[in-house]
Amino acid sequence: MEDLTVRLNALLRKWALKIIYDVQREWGNHPTPGEAHISFVSNMLAGQVTATLIASGQKAWILEYGKGTLMDLSNPYLAEYQSNPNYNRYRKFNEVAGRGPGVYHDLDGNEFTSSGKAVGVNLETVAFVTGKDEFLPSEPLHLIFYSILENRQLILDDIAETFALYTVELFVTAFPKEITI
Repeated sequence: MEDLTVRLNALLRKWALKIIYDVQREWGNHPTPGEAHISFVSNMLAGQVTATLIASGQKAWILEYGKGTLMDLSNPYLAEYQSNPNYNRYRKFNEVAGRGPGVYHDLDGNEFTSSGKAVGVNLETVAFVTGKDEFLPSEPLHLIFYSILENRQLILDDIAETFALYTVELFVTAFPKEITI
């Protein structure tokens, strides 16, 4: 009889692959620049199964948590992002702002050089006037969060069914006697 943790790991992998497919499809529907990667890691240790979806890349970040003044401030990774040496210190209220002169890297590691001519300027305001979309703020879409939420009950039902079937199999294995009525 297959171990329960092996069954649960396979079940979580099945659902993770579905969520990854759905999220990647949604990412493809948005012209946000940058990279977007998502993967799944699971661990089986001491009778426990843990599963983690890992997303990375500037596009993934922006689509999940937004950009500029529309950025989700409850983002659990925001403090880490703001402490990064490449974070633009000239931002006052999370707006997209001009950088000081010098070289910097975006979240994907691409190198850019700023002349510093617009240092501290709220580029979101400039974008509304000039139509330069790259500086417009964007609302968080929480594509990963909503994909998990959308599938949550189905995942929980699958887990419950797996436990129920495993329990029945244990019972049948433990009591293989015939009953005559």
